[in-house]
Amino acid sequence: VEFCQVIAPAAYKIPAQPNGSSDKPFWYGIDTIANPTATVIDSVNFDLPVPSINGTIPLIENFFVRQQYKGCKSNPTEVTIEIKRAPDARFDLPNFCINRPESFTGPIDTLNSSTPFTLYKWTLGDGTTVTKNNDPSITHTFTGISSNPIVLEVTNSFGCIRSEQQNPIIGQNPTPNFTYSLICEGNLTQLVGVGADEFEWNFGDSSPGANIAKGAAAGSVPLPNSGTFKDPRHRFESSDIDNSSGVYTVTLTTYTALGCSNSISKPLTILDTLK
Repeated sequence: VEFCQVIAPAAYKIPAQPNGSSDKPFWYGIDTIANPTATVIDSVNFDLPVPSINGTIPLIENFFVRQQYKGCKSNPTEVTIEIKRAPDARFDLPNFCINRPESFTGPIDTLNSSTPFTLYKWTLGDGTTVTKNNDPSITHTFTGISSNPIVLEVTNSFGCIRSEQQNPIIGQNPTPNFTYSLICEGNLTQLVGVGADEFEWNFGDSSPGANIAKGAAAGSVPLPNSGTFKDPRHRFESSDIDNSSGVYTVTLTTYTALGCSNSISKPLTILDTLK
């Protein structure tokens, strides 16, 4: 008789049916065959405590069964019960952003040379189901907010199945925008961003402070710029202004707390100063 390892229950329910006329079977441990007097459990179905299976070899449990009918007991019959190891199905999810593909990975068989399990079946909560053989990796794009869990069902080479589920966190992408003032040559031009947790700027000129890496809205931007990441001040390179039209493409990228992002680019004209 073959069984797969179970995780949650405290015991297996072993089904047993009498062979012919019998009141009930009597189960004995393998070491009691010489003098089988201690009954394991005298019922048709008995509970086998869940064993601990740590290796790749199935666990074998041996028992002897005697049947009883009208007070007479049969000779003991050996019964072998094989417990096969169940796969791991635990997985972690990234934060998702609407309409952005995200990759994530299921578990692998760390007890078998760290190889993938035989089958991965992903139910992704938005009506999508993906089945992959010997491949734990998956990429998925949510097109809207979903409150349904992501369920992973893993099958190993023994044919044993285990499943786990996680609730995805799906965020909206921000809508970046900015305004500006003080746009004469030599000014510290004031830029004002809107609506996000983190801001990243590219001012489009050749000055040392032309790029401001991502930072928290209220944080102070590094020199030579001033102000905050949300509302920085930047002096556009004057040599660029003298030798060009003075139009710069300023790009703002904003990020939410979940890491969802969007960018916007606008032309900004710095006016030449009459000398």
